[in-house]
Amino acid sequence: MLLSILNCKQMISSRTLAIRSMKEVALIAAILTFIAPRASHADADLTSLPDVSLTAIQMIGSHNSYKRAMPANMMTLLKLAEPEVAQGLDYSHISIEEQLALGLRVFEIDVFHDPEGERYSRPLGRRLHPLTQPFSEWEQAQLDAPGLKVLHIQDIDYRSHCLTFRKCLETFRGFSDTNPKHLPIFISLNLKTSPIELPGSTTPLPFDKSGYLNLHRDLESALGLENLVTPSEVQKDSRSLRETITTSGWPDLSQLRGRFIFLIDEPVKKTAGYLEDFGKDERLLFLSVPSDHDQAAILVMNDPLKAFDDITARVAKGFLVRTRADADTVEARSADDTRMRAAFASGAHFISTDYYVRDERLKSDYRVRFPEGGYARQSPRSEVID
Repeated sequence: MLLSILNCKQMISSRTLAIRSMKEVALIAAILTFIAPRASHADADLTSLPDVSLTAIQMIGSHNSYKRAMPANMMTLLKLAEPEVAQGLDYSHISIEEQLALGLRVFEIDVFHDPEGERYSRPLGRRLHPLTQPFSEWEQAQLDAPGLKVLHIQDIDYRSHCLTFRKCLETFRGFSDTNPKHLPIFISLNLKTSPIELPGSTTPLPFDKSGYLNLHRDLESALGLENLVTPSEVQKDSRSLRETITTSGWPDLSQLRGRFIFLIDEPVKKTAGYLEDFGKDERLLFLSVPSDHDQAAILVMNDPLKAFDDITARVAKGFLVRTRADADTVEARSADDTRMRAAFASGAHFISTDYYVRDERLKSDYRVRFPEGGYARQSPRSEVID
């Protein structure tokens, strides 16, 4: 039964470790030029760094930042039915408050539309294994109330440090209010709408205009419009956002410290309604689109090995790029930092990982930090671009 879950985009894709070709080895040798340590900055927010353009820095952050470990009983069941899927889901994070205190400024949140409430209150996983720990009274109340919910996979991987989008945002606001000079916090959003092929599971609602309005309302009320870096602010009077990015570039840090940048990381077809329903001056969210799209500003290119040349080319044109240092727990289990090094050397600005701290359960020492230490630095490619 659980085998069908593999067909869902939300689940971990099957991956194999192939022997690297000579071409790939040559690529890795070439990029080592750009990972030599630079002068280290003692503070997480690089306050000693001149107010350079946002494109001149790199930041490490977390993937599925809200994710708590799956219930142990559910993980045991999944390991028996689908061990590869279970392995890929066997990671978790410290709280968002702890991640912020550690120095992370890049996050990812999965959002489900739940305008009436109670849609995700009683996960199927708890019924599949009756000994699974129930929600606390406080958690249950959050899930029962109308509003956007935050979890990984409905019914299966549903434990979260902040079960509502509003609660996540309030956590970020609390940190920002006490650390007003922080580097801009980048948050990518996955809008979850795909069902899982499991009898009795919950079918997510589509993100229509009402879903986007709920996103906007939560952003405005929890963070304040003045603290959001919006597409129209960056675009200014240019004909398109892309034109501004490739000619004038992004604002420098003096205009961005203490603020937030949100990106919807979904295919163009899925977010077409957002462009149709909201005018230029109404949009609060950037969109993940191809680099030739009028709205291109932040690109998602998650494999820095396969896309290394493309990432460096787009970085050179002024786009911000998000990539991943690891995926599906593969690199951490094998202690393979090749992908991480490629991400650093590519010049990608936002580097996502599940291992900004070491997983003590694993034999490997794999973790993702810059060679000079910390989770933010001036990009080694900023001088090349200049």
